[in-house]
Amino acid sequence: MKSFRAEENWSEFVKLGKQALKGEHRNLLIERRNATVLSSVDFEEAMIGKMPNEKRWDYFVEASTLPSALHAVEVHEFDKQALVGKKNGTLRLLDEYCPSARDEIKSWNVALKGEAPRSDNVNRFFADTKIRVGRQVQIAGLPV
Repeated sequence: MKSFRAEENWSEFVKLGKQALKGEHRNLLIERRNATVLSSVDFEEAMIGKMPNEKRWDYFVEASTLPSALHAVEVHEFDKQALVGKKNGTLRLLDEYCPSARDEIKSWNVALKGEAPRSDNVNRFFADTKIRVGRQVQIAGLPV
């Protein structure tokens, strides 16, 4: 979150805890065992007016388990092509508007909407893309 806080155009979007997340999405990030969300950015909101047709991830969060890292969070159905497209679009946007944030990203996470895929599909998808998929995002389970 250091990169977002340092950039004048981004600092207004950095919120305490889960405050940047839409209300219906806050309960999808599970805080347990002293693993909490320290701050968050609504990436969709931050990108309004900038490259509006670019696909992008929903949020970035900073967790107490590794405060120097960003974790990308997307609320979406399991659509492999759409998720990879959103990840690539997010990286392009970061390259354009906040390149230093790209180096802070530790993980890419999807909180599923709709039907859950079979676990072998999820495991294969993670192996191919490094995108974690689950019903919720367990803050304690984020990589450190």
